[in-house]
Amino acid sequence: LMSEKIEQSQVVFCPSLVDLAALVTRVCRHHQEIGVGGRLSVSVDDPPPLAMADEPLLELVLDNLITNALKYSASPAVIEVACRHDRGVIAVAVSDHGRGIAAEDLPIIFGKYCRGRNVERIPGFGIGLYLASKIAHLHGGTIASV
Repeated sequence: LMSEKIEQSQVVFCPSLVDLAALVTRVCRHHQEIGVGGRLSVSVDDPPPLAMADEPLLELVLDNLITNALKYSASPAVIEVACRHDRGVIAVAVSDHGRGIAAEDLPIIFGKYCRGRNVERIPGFGIGLYLASKIAHLHGGTIASV
């Protein structure tokens, strides 16, 4: 499992210059093509941000966040994906209008096997946000739910 590899520092981190606009657009297009039952809106700063990053790992994070947004939103879901940069800081945000994460779950939601109490009837293992958090930290970044 990817989580085990990350915990044991066995993930090979291979940063290269990544066009985040292209990455975000590609992942969103993939979700649209597989017919996820929602609408994805993409917004990227001009000029698009470039980052030294491990593209396959970032793709995994973005895919998980979009999948979660679609999974936990009422159909038809409207998901906004934005990529911004300001003074050397790059932020990618995935926003939805779903059930949200309860305030009492926010401190633990990125923990391994942790899930929000309001989603117990929706299948899942509580690994996705944990992996996303670990991968963000590998890149020197952070992840948050707001």
